[in-house]
Amino acid sequence: MTMFKMNPVIPLALASLSLSCSDGTPNPCPNGCDVGGATVVKYTLNAYPELGFDSDTCNDFGTGVQMHVVVTKTDDATVTSTQDIDCGNGQATFSALAQGTYNVEITPMDAGGNPLTSGPAKGTVPAAPLNGRSEVTVNVTYDLWTNSYTGKYLFQLTWGGQPCATATPPITTQLLTLSRMGTPLAVMTHNGMQNVNGTDPKACESAFDYIDNLPFGPITLAVVGKDVGNVVRYQKSFDSFVGVGTFNPTLAYDLPPPDAPPPDAAPDAPYGPEAGP
Repeated sequence: MTMFKMNPVIPLALASLSLSCSDGTPNPCPNGCDVGGATVVKYTLNAYPELGFDSDTCNDFGTGVQMHVVVTKTDDATVTSTQDIDCGNGQATFSALAQGTYNVEITPMDAGGNPLTSGPAKGTVPAAPLNGRSEVTVNVTYDLWTNSYTGKYLFQLTWGGQPCATATPPITTQLLTLSRMGTPLAVMTHNGMQNVNGTDPKACESAFDYIDNLPFGPITLAVVGKDVGNVVRYQKSFDSFVGVGTFNPTLAYDLPPPDAPPPDAAPDAPYGPEAGP
């Protein structure tokens, strides 16, 4: 009986490995190794680290929040791409965008597909080069949200780095004024301990304090500390931010001692869109 020897069948993917580069070494990418660049659009929600508040989380705005992300070429509006992603992803990645600069628009959406803001948060990003990466982070600012959210505001006071009793001089009375855009808020600290509208002096408190269900957004806390003779010894204002929900950071405010030199920096400008240009 005549025996036939079968030639082995080499899969195309393996056969391609036999191709060589000009120097004789195997070519790892016979069809080309270049890949389209990754243009990454990241987002934050109410991020104000300069006010001691890093960011809210997606869960603070309910379950099922989606992010509608649109990139559009600045010089050609017909070149555009859209992604709808789960808010928890933290970013959307666009591959192989045509070179140029893109406008970015991000709109948070509820589980029913309804926008949670009055308009998109905006930014710009350059398209990533071939084999490269570019990215931008766009903050969804507090003034865009259309729903009325509240949050817990937690704070702690020290006086020249010391608690009330060991400050120099010791502080026996504190007066707090919490305001938004210059208007004092008539709200109480926990368990009705102190009204923070600037009219309710109370015994100095070294432990952290908090206010529940405060409307979210930027605020200013003005603090006055008086000694046993009712003389003002410490006084300072702090710009802050109240995030949405209960899991917010405790903001630590230290008042400089009475003989501390004034800061070199100019006073802070009014904060927020109402402040004007």
